[in-house]
Amino acid sequence: MAQSSGAVSRRRVFVSGHQLAIPLIVGLIALLSAVGMVAGGASATSDLSLSSAPSSGGEVIVAGEAFGYTVTVRNSGPDDATGVLVSSDLSIPEGVSISSFAVSGGEYDQKTGVWTVGSLPAGEVESLTIELSVASSVPPGGAIFYSGKVTGEGIDLNPEDDEATWQSAVTTDADVEVIVTSSSPEGELEDRYLYTVAIRNHGPSDARNVWFKDLIPAAIWLNGARYRDEATGDEGEWIGFLDLGDLAPGEARTTIVYGDPCPVALDQSSSRVTITVWWTDALDQACNSEVASCRVDILD
Repeated sequence: MAQSSGAVSRRRVFVSGHQLAIPLIVGLIALLSAVGMVAGGASATSDLSLSSAPSSGGEVIVAGEAFGYTVTVRNSGPDDATGVLVSSDLSIPEGVSISSFAVSGGEYDQKTGVWTVGSLPAGEVESLTIELSVASSVPPGGAIFYSGKVTGEGIDLNPEDDEATWQSAVTTDADVEVIVTSSSPEGELEDRYLYTVAIRNHGPSDARNVWFKDLIPAAIWLNGARYRDEATGDEGEWIGFLDLGDLAPGEARTTIVYGDPCPVALDQSSSRVTITVWWTDALDQACNSEVASCRVDILD
């Protein structure tokens, strides 16, 4: 049948029993395409990874020495990463604190442990370096534990390398020196002066449970002997050994032993006094001793 010249021909299609105008279908297709483009832009794909390792002091943490570590975040692409955050947890024993930190990019909040990297282009790396102060008094056996995780916007192609952890134990190392001399001390003593023991800790850690004893023959003493601790002023009967307690790095203790020695006993074979000092640390538990000796002369 012929239609009038003023009529417009319009086809209709049926989808699942419903009829849709072709212009409407075309519009829906355009809208879906636009939405897909936007979604594709927001879901950029990148491969973020996190690593951490000691950067100074090695893997051994010695009380009294500096220790540092580095946290590194990398974007292996293919797209740039945005909204990159590194959340860290640092567990430290008493006597250990953060002394300084530096970042190659972004901002680090020391209180929260959050490092805001922000945007990280494909193929780029950013790093965070943290220095720790470890007091010489930190006892051995304490542990420093680090754990961190990196997150970002978009899709991470390999989330298995987004976390990093390490743990290191604190140890101690003390270098104790002993010097024994026989010479006239400053000031007057009630009895004759015999010898002086000077003990110093060169660190870097505290020397714990420091004590010393002499091997001078008992026959030298007629009426016993006494000692005087020059650091504390303590005096008492000398029984052949003395407990000094702990010595901090750089700390020195001088002890004078005096009495009434027997001139007959002070011959060539028995006129030397030998002092052995012992202390405790973690690196050399079996051999922490130092020996010194000198000839003893009677002062008239």
